[in-house]
Amino acid sequence: SFSAGDNVEVCQGELMNLQGKILAIDGPLITILPKHEDLHEPLEFQATELRKLFRTGDHVKVLAGRYEGETGLIVRVEDNRVVLFSDLTMHELEVLPRDLQLCSDMATGVDSLGQFQWGDLVQ
Repeated sequence: SFSAGDNVEVCQGELMNLQGKILAIDGPLITILPKHEDLHEPLEFQATELRKLFRTGDHVKVLAGRYEGETGLIVRVEDNRVVLFSDLTMHELEVLPRDLQLCSDMATGVDSLGQFQWGDLVQ
């Protein structure tokens, strides 16, 4: 569930807690560019050694789970869960980091009450 451009953190081995951005994915091998003052060369890791890294304020899309397709702004990041504020429903959603991806677009649709919003084109 990783893709190029994702921010990640090493969660196993001697480089644990090292952060970086994914450059390339080749099967189970993932190449990242580390965000570290002494490391400037891309490094390879197994997918199992990495986890997605998100920060408060990131705009994300839910890729799997009960909120699949929703987008929102991250309001809290905890150990193995992320709380985001949905663009569509204006509710807080709790999701696993592995089910998220950074995104710039927003989910569109009719809200849960089937109401229209100001500016919607209707017939």
